[in-house]
Amino acid sequence: MLRGGDIVVAAVNAGGVVYRVDPATGREAVLGWLRRDVRDIALALDERGQVFVAYAVANSQVGWLVRMNPVTGEKKLIAMGPPMKNPVGLALDGKGKFWVADAEAAGGKGGIVRIEPGLFGEQRLLPARGPLRRPLGISLAPDGDLLVADPAAAGGAAILRVNPTTGAQTNISSGGSLRAPVGVVASLTNALFVADAQAFDGYGWVLRVDPKSGDQTKLCSGGRFREPQAVAVGGGGDLFVVDRGAFGGRGGIIRVNARNGREVAAWPGGAFNDPRSIAVVPGSQPDAMIHRGFIFGCDGNNIYNRDGAGQTRTQEWRPGQTRTFLIRVQNDGRFTDSFVVKGSSEAGGFAAQYLAGEERGRDLTSEVVRGIALIRDLAPGASVSFRIEVGLESHGGGSGPATFTILVASVADPTKRDTVKAVITGQSQ
Repeated sequence: MLRGGDIVVAAVNAGGVVYRVDPATGREAVLGWLRRDVRDIALALDERGQVFVAYAVANSQVGWLVRMNPVTGEKKLIAMGPPMKNPVGLALDGKGKFWVADAEAAGGKGGIVRIEPGLFGEQRLLPARGPLRRPLGISLAPDGDLLVADPAAAGGAAILRVNPTTGAQTNISSGGSLRAPVGVVASLTNALFVADAQAFDGYGWVLRVDPKSGDQTKLCSGGRFREPQAVAVGGGGDLFVVDRGAFGGRGGIIRVNARNGREVAAWPGGAFNDPRSIAVVPGSQPDAMIHRGFIFGCDGNNIYNRDGAGQTRTQEWRPGQTRTFLIRVQNDGRFTDSFVVKGSSEAGGFAAQYLAGEERGRDLTSEVVRGIALIRDLAPGASVSFRIEVGLESHGGGSGPATFTILVASVADPTKRDTVKAVITGQSQ
């Protein structure tokens, strides 16, 4: 069975093959085979880890969309064209609708094909008009709009936003460093990451694009990058890029830190080559943050560890005072999750009281200390805050420093944890 965080890759070699890749080791396992004459392939996953594959075959006028059982490899037909002819990108929305970026739909003009869930997979075409010309990559924005990579858009290569209801198109970013965008994905923080197969030096790169201003920043290029095809965001925020030209032309996966562009890991294709599409099984990831002050933001955003490094706030204590810390818990996973909060109540002669909300809400101290305090059903990207008030223990004086450690763990996957620390310095007298 697929697990949260697993990588799924679709490759063209030896016919279309779909692989599971272990995110820790890069080891591959075949999930299923399609046909030996596959020429283009794209995949998408739903929140339960089901695998959906759209593909085109040589000398055919129709494209195919199937569901692949990740255990047996068995395939079930969902839809076949026309108008779907050469699916290159595939996205699945929260209502079960499929969106296919098809470079050859509508008699070769290209367009986006919407496929309804149901027995016959009814297809409707959004033809290539307006800026849209030759859509290749497609994904969902956090607000439900479609994000489309189009290397031949009117006015030049561009990333477009398409309203799935009205079909209205907006140019998010064009020109600049964009040459041949083939893949686009939005992170939970709403930044866009684009896989571009060409660049000034002849090699491809990955760009970060601001969805509001359209500003482009080169995140990574060179090194192992040659011809990146698609990019996916993992639960921990790292990017997974498939590059069909990396590793001497065989292709492989490159894992990249989304903040600084540095390579975290790289895995050459062992069994596969010519990878075209990549997805990460939705996983759990709490993000615990501690406020630097009431109006100055938080420490720990997109940092995940169990020792509190980079996620610690220190306050000096003076006699007669109570020190307050604000903690924010955000769901950085890819599906709705619940989280358990556990924290210490006494340290260094000081005592902590845990209260719901940023104001003095319900007393959660007993639940937090016992590790049963529960944040229920937090949607992806959503967050809640609670407060810690620290003062002297009733039976003695504190000398400091005193450290209160707060651990947040996913209910769906308890191995996914994050830790922040509240520290008191100073003496009671």
